[in-house]
Amino acid sequence: MKKLLMIAAALLLLCSCAGKESSPVRTVESYGRVYTVDTENQTITYEGVVYSFDIESSGGQGYSVRFTAPDGATSFWNEDGMGGVGGGSDDWDMDVWPSDLAKALNGGSQSARRGTGNPLLGLLLIAIGAFHALAPGIAWYLSHGWRFKDAEPSEAALFFSRAGGIVAIFIGIIFFFV
Repeated sequence: MKKLLMIAAALLLLCSCAGKESSPVRTVESYGRVYTVDTENQTITYEGVVYSFDIESSGGQGYSVRFTAPDGATSFWNEDGMGGVGGGSDDWDMDVWPSDLAKALNGGSQSARRGTGNPLLGLLLIAIGAFHALAPGIAWYLSHGWRFKDAEPSEAALFFSRAGGIVAIFIGIIFFFV
């Protein structure tokens, strides 16, 4: 019965993390300017001008985004988590700063990088955590008990195996979605 309740709680926890899919088109206000961001078509519209963008994560907290105006002028914004630098081609309209476009791209916040979650690692941690939470005795035997003849885990060992499993599940969820 205990195992069934723990499985149900884990499933409810996983289901509660699933959010509604957001629309690929959204309106963002940044520094008093209104931008329309279309993540599906990779465009940002400002005052009727449609700029296309291409964004690349450079690992960690860094990213690089390149914007292209309808007339072919280009600009870029690179950020490394500590700050950013940008610029544009000679024909880029500097009334539209690349940093403003990058900020609008991320909904008005500082960073425009894509999610850097690791679903494979998340699933692995969730699976290991579920195993430890649901079968702490077997987990203890596989890690320690096989070394000793007729050994039994203590209540504390079983408790910490379960607790560690639950922590691993939470960390796995974070890795999976963030």
